[in-house]
Amino acid sequence: IVNFTISVLCYLGAIGFIVIADLWFAIRNKEYRISFTSKIILWITLIILAVESPLFFFLEPSIQSYNAWERIQISFFQIMTASTTAGFNTISIGNLHSSSLTLIIIAMIIGASPSGTGGGIKTTTFSALLAVTTSMLRGQTYISFFNNRVPLVRLFTAVTSVTIYLFILTIGIFLLTISENHDFLKLVFEASSALGTVGLSMGITGDLSSIGKIIIIALMFLGRLGPLTVGLALMYDPKEDDPIKDSDIAL
Repeated sequence: IVNFTISVLCYLGAIGFIVIADLWFAIRNKEYRISFTSKIILWITLIILAVESPLFFFLEPSIQSYNAWERIQISFFQIMTASTTAGFNTISIGNLHSSSLTLIIIAMIIGASPSGTGGGIKTTTFSALLAVTTSMLRGQTYISFFNNRVPLVRLFTAVTSVTIYLFILTIGIFLLTISENHDFLKLVFEASSALGTVGLSMGITGDLSSIGKIIIIALMFLGRLGPLTVGLALMYDPKEDDPIKDSDIAL
């Protein structure tokens, strides 16, 4: 019951209050249709959980001694907490297999949703990249996702956001490899968790050097602000006739 309660609260925070309001209106009024953005958020969140949880269930050797129901709970909870960037854990992260850590890192990087309380590149940004990829593979001259055309400015925003995010993450990992003497995967995990404002750790945070801790602090700060916010603050020169508006950077 504790696992279930925390999971529900984490997902409610991660999908965002706009989606919750959308669903509430749909429940109250059968003629109401939830927005395209809400559909994307719900589907991508579900897909991450549906793909990664079974992989964690079968690939993680440290949970094989538990019964099937306990393994399901553990697998679901760890992918949930990484995807929502909530930072809880029910097993020791430091003892996980590299394959399981990779799954968690991917979930942390994708993160939660733009109207939610979590970090990461956001599910909508990830969906925009998927839209570009699938549309190109189909040979389409326009970008669509779930049979809906995606505005070009949204795609520009998504690509910019991911580029800045991965650039910051790469720099952070590189600096940690210089200042610290830990396994590379542990440093990648630590940096991904910090930038995604997740809070999960393989247990090396307390052993980091002063420089390493400063790097982690900087990553957490940048992750909380958002990479696109940082990029716009540093390079964006606003003009009165500029077509870019606040609503255009919702991704």
